[in-house]
Amino acid sequence: MAFCLQKDHHYGMPKSSRKTTHKPHSTASKRISDLESRLDKLEETLFQTRKAAQNVETRLQNEILGLKLQIKEKDALIDTLKKSNTYLQTKLFGSQSEKKTVKALTTEEAEDSKSQRKKGQQPGSKGHGRSVKSVAKKVEVDLQVEQTCCPKCSTDFLLLEATKDSKLIEYHQFLEETTYKRQVAVSQCKCFGKVIKGADMPCKLFPRTDIGNSLWTHFLLGKYLFGVPTNRIQKALSLKELNLPLGTLNYGFKRIDGLLTSLYEQMQDHAKAADLWNADETSWRIMDAENRKFWLWVIASSDAAVYIMDQSRSAKVPKQFFEDSSGILVSDRFSAYKSLKELIKTAWCWVHVRRDFLAVFKGVKKHKTWAARWLQRIGKLFAVNHKRFKLFEAEKCSDSQWQKINEELVSLLEKFQKEFKREISQNKLDNIQLKILRSLNKHWAGLTLFASDCRIPMDNNRAERLLRGAVNLRKNSNGSGAAWSGQLAAKVLTLFHTWLINGLNPEALMEAFLDDNSMNCPAPDLKQYLPWRMSTARKKEFALPASYKRPA
Repeated sequence: MAFCLQKDHHYGMPKSSRKTTHKPHSTASKRISDLESRLDKLEETLFQTRKAAQNVETRLQNEILGLKLQIKEKDALIDTLKKSNTYLQTKLFGSQSEKKTVKALTTEEAEDSKSQRKKGQQPGSKGHGRSVKSVAKKVEVDLQVEQTCCPKCSTDFLLLEATKDSKLIEYHQFLEETTYKRQVAVSQCKCFGKVIKGADMPCKLFPRTDIGNSLWTHFLLGKYLFGVPTNRIQKALSLKELNLPLGTLNYGFKRIDGLLTSLYEQMQDHAKAADLWNADETSWRIMDAENRKFWLWVIASSDAAVYIMDQSRSAKVPKQFFEDSSGILVSDRFSAYKSLKELIKTAWCWVHVRRDFLAVFKGVKKHKTWAARWLQRIGKLFAVNHKRFKLFEAEKCSDSQWQKINEELVSLLEKFQKEFKREISQNKLDNIQLKILRSLNKHWAGLTLFASDCRIPMDNNRAERLLRGAVNLRKNSNGSGAAWSGQLAAKVLTLFHTWLINGLNPEALMEAFLDDNSMNCPAPDLKQYLPWRMSTARKKEFALPASYKRPA
């Protein structure tokens, strides 16, 4: 035992440094040699084990570090996905209105918000009275009293001249088949032999058709102005016992498409000559095309709205339209509008900026307060600019009030820019916040262009409203069945909305246009259908009813 303790004393020492005591007894010496050999092997095994354990520990530590980094990345991804999910849920299933004000953040603002008035008409306020309903055709129906004598003594009642009038507005939709009995005349002289002459043909688009121009107008108006697909109009007419083959309708629409081309091009040329436009685009479907996805563009000047159907969403479309133009284009921040030539200045839409902050306000809880402050700043900009525009409309651009409002707007813009630059420089924000503020900084020149010209709006709502009807039609009919049908949609939308912008009745004008382009009619003067070249008398003849609310 004492001998083993002595060996333990030398444990861990190099083999060369150990001092071995050789006893004269050969058996003990051999045993010592064996034990030393075993000890060397054990030490070698222990060394390798420790080395392996260190390697395993290092590898596990690296794996743990990698897993921690993965967990951090996954947590960030989960957080991003949660934000996206909340944003998409709000967008799909939440309220789409942007009119609601951001809730007050401070205690004082919260107390003030409680005292805000309720919606609707306020107690004691003067109402607007009954709406005036003007109907062109008025009919009177006499209703007789059923019993005009006393039920007990049978004495007749005295019938008074005065009546109790009750008004009802009725809607009667009916189809009418008109038979035109064309008079025929035969010559009685011998000058040219027997000559037979008949009265002129009634107005119709092509031979052997029994569909009148008023019915074609009904289809065009229902589809392209009110978004009702052709097959639904067909079904509605079948309730009136009129069955129209789809092939007949398609043939008629193709003829109309060719008739509208020249007028469409003239409206397009007029819009190109303007100096201020709104532009936007939306997707479209054309079923028989190789690439079914098309794009419907709208570019609107003050008195014309041009719709363009194209396969491309690239800068090719606006570049081609504005090739010989110069002025200011109001649009969203889509990249296609950023590559226009220098003669076209781009004014970016503040509503799209507001939507960036609104998405964070609704979808990212921890940044709600931050987003609310920016939304309030943007709201103040809109309010001040609205006051300035009202003075511009009233032609009060030279008085002191105008100067004061203008200075206030410039001051707000300077503070706005200073604040977002300060937040960017501090570098304490999340990526989603930095992305919005960097976009603001990048587009600042175009966002502030409205301050130099009162005609420039802060938003692009006009273009979005002009596309709203087309979007409803696309959703209801899933686009167009053929390429020519897509082009027809662009042409008819251009005509209808240009006429509406100028206060003209599209139904009456379209029917008159089809009548003028019917068979056996001379080529019409297209000036009669261009609002900026119409006479005052013709504008009155085709004026839009005051009850119709014009788009944009």
